[in-house]
Amino acid sequence: MRIFMLPLVIMALLAGHPLPAAAQSNNPTSVQASQTNSVGASSLDRHEGFMIAFSLGGGSVRNGACQTCDGFGAVGVDGSVGWFLNQRVALMYDAFALATASTIDVNDIAVGETRLESTANAMGSLAVQYWLTPAFWVKGGLGYARLLRATPFGTGEQGGGGVTLGAGYELLRGRGNFVLDVRGLLSHADIVDVPLDSVAVLIGFSWY
Repeated sequence: MRIFMLPLVIMALLAGHPLPAAAQSNNPTSVQASQTNSVGASSLDRHEGFMIAFSLGGGSVRNGACQTCDGFGAVGVDGSVGWFLNQRVALMYDAFALATASTIDVNDIAVGETRLESTANAMGSLAVQYWLTPAFWVKGGLGYARLLRATPFGTGEQGGGGVTLGAGYELLRGRGNFVLDVRGLLSHADIVDVPLDSVAVLIGFSWY
C-alpha cells in the first residue's frame, strides 16, 4: 500500500498542496515534509527576528539620459541583512551591484592594442520589504550609488543618491529557515547629473 501511495506523496510535494487523507495516515513523515516545503499561510509565522539574504543573477546597466544607447550586460549580486518588525514587514540594509568587463575600442585610445575595462554600479540602501502574501513580497529603499571604473590607465569613482525597487516570489522553503526565491531588482541613481538605470533578475537564498 505504501508503494502505491509514493507517487501521490511526490506529486503533493511538487505541487505544494496538502496530501490526501489516505497518504496522511500512511506516511506521516511525508506529510510533515510537504507542510514544511509548501508556501502557505503558516509560513508567515517564521517571520521574526534576524534575517539575511544573498542572491546571484544577471542584468544590465544603461544611461537613462540616452534613449538610443544600449545597456551593457552584467553579472548581478544582491545581499541584505535586517530585522522583522512584524510578520509582514522587515527593515534591512540592502547592497545591490552589477559588474561587467569589456574591451576598449583601440580607435578611441592612443594605444596600439586592446585593453580591458571593468565597470561596476553598486547601490547601498536602507530598505523596507513587505510580504503581500506568504510567498510574494515587494521592496523599496533609498541610498547612495557608486559607479566604479578600472582601466589600465587608472581607476575612477563617482557617486550620487538613488532608489531601489524590487519584488520576489518564494519558490521553496527548506529546513533551518531556508527560503529559495526568484527576484527582480531595479535601481535608479543620479551620478554627476547623469541618470543611471540598473535592472537584474536573480535567484535568492534567504535565512530567517
